[in-house]
Amino acid sequence: MIISTGLSFCVAGLFAIAGWRQLSSTRTTKQTFPDLVPFIVTCAGIIAALYYGQGILRPLALAVMITVLLGASTEKLTRIEIGAFQLRPWQGLAVSIGLAIAAVVLIANILTGQVDDLSAAWPRYVVRFEEIIAKISAVLGTDIAEKIEGQIGRLDLSSSVSKIAGTAGSVLAELGLVVLYVAFLLSARSSNAQKLIALFPLEKERTKISLMLASMAESTRNYMLIKTATSLLTGVVSYAVMKFMGLDFAETWALLIFLLNFIPTIGSVTAVIFPSLLALAQFETLMPFLVIAGLLTSVQFTIGNLIEPILMGRTLNLSSLVVFLALAFWGALWGIAGMLMSVPSTVLLMIFCAHVPRLQWMAILLSEDGKINQNAA
Repeated sequence: MIISTGLSFCVAGLFAIAGWRQLSSTRTTKQTFPDLVPFIVTCAGIIAALYYGQGILRPLALAVMITVLLGASTEKLTRIEIGAFQLRPWQGLAVSIGLAIAAVVLIANILTGQVDDLSAAWPRYVVRFEEIIAKISAVLGTDIAEKIEGQIGRLDLSSSVSKIAGTAGSVLAELGLVVLYVAFLLSARSSNAQKLIALFPLEKERTKISLMLASMAESTRNYMLIKTATSLLTGVVSYAVMKFMGLDFAETWALLIFLLNFIPTIGSVTAVIFPSLLALAQFETLMPFLVIAGLLTSVQFTIGNLIEPILMGRTLNLSSLVVFLALAFWGALWGIAGMLMSVPSTVLLMIFCAHVPRLQWMAILLSEDGKINQNAA
């Protein structure tokens, strides 16, 4: 695995360098589209590196997202003025890191505090599902009921918990790597300007790269900040609904809703289905299930389709089809982590293409309205 990852990095690096020179070449300025073969080979090399190097690149990408979020939070905190007091940048960063650590501790406490309760309540839920299956059998017939019962019989909670515990070590190792990356990324921020000057001595070229990087940073920062705020709002309102209705494990479901809202479309649907199914198993009547499912759907629709687009404005400018395809692509490539990063990764790709003359056609296809910023291209 290590050898294949190293080779994929080397090959992709060579392809990327060759592709960049090909795409940046000004010898054929009238040509809009890049040569097909170098373009396909470059894309194939990069995708291979992303797949085989995911053990290294996935934590790095997550670390970049967290660093961007910390930077956005720091910027907002340093703008707050209370009388004559105003946080300095390093103080704002310290507060942001403290809030992030507190959030991680809160999540860990919620998850560890309700695992035993879930294991104890699971037999009761199984009995309730068996009653529901019996009613379904009376209405739809035994064949459909047997299929449903077979699917539920596969939900062995004890084996699921053991599988989760078995993968906990690898998850913690990846989280540790993410934390390490975040520390290095934060410490390297002060020297980025000097590195940019060393990499691009020519002022014209350096200005072009600086504008592209600034556009990428601003779009990613705005997206992460707004998405985190709207996901938090969705989780809090959903928690109030579930707690009011007396749904078991409302804290865990609210946390799950918060995390799933970072995944476009599929995350919102999943965030409604799971708590609704629990309501179906927990309550004796159908009314609580309908109320919880209806209210959670209303919360998702109101925040996701009305409030969030207003806050986002033109931060994304991505086609809905592109968002769905990006979700499928990054999900197949990196799993759940890829789904979480599908939208910001696609936004970055669109900005990059907009600043490369021979790739502007791709930026136009990715955009929602066909309009791209060509001022720095």
